[in-house]
Amino acid sequence: LWFGAWLSVFYCIKVASFTQPFFIWMKQRIPRLVPWLLLTSWLYSFAAAIPFAWNADGVLDNFTAPLSMTNSSALRNTRKGSLTLLISLSNAAISLPLILSVVSSVLLIWSLWVHIRQMQNNASGFRDPSLEAHTSAIKSVCSFLILYITYFICLLLL
Repeated sequence: LWFGAWLSVFYCIKVASFTQPFFIWMKQRIPRLVPWLLLTSWLYSFAAAIPFAWNADGVLDNFTAPLSMTNSSALRNTRKGSLTLLISLSNAAISLPLILSVVSSVLLIWSLWVHIRQMQNNASGFRDPSLEAHTSAIKSVCSFLILYITYFICLLLL
């Protein structure tokens, strides 16, 4: 998920034609930042996975099995609370790449849309190959975005 998100950000920064100083600064420095962004996201994913590894045995226990302890309902509630915490942590960990992908894809679609409008105003012919290439790029980014959001919703439902 993180690699797809950073690819979306990289593609947005390299292709989009924004004139804001931040985007110009990013366009100049993005090739040097990509390895660090990938390393940081790998470390973030690793740190988010540590609680799952620590609590792997507790999550796999059957909640309906009778427990030998005297206060079995308190222990069962603690385990369910721990599972809820792990699910919330998992949802938060996958939400950050989704936000990055959605923001960068929307910015890229908007930039390409504005560029297509400018090309249509300056175009002399009816079917310009460059215009069709930009339109197919918008369709590709939109389909990637729809698939990513669908995957995220399905993952939340699971």
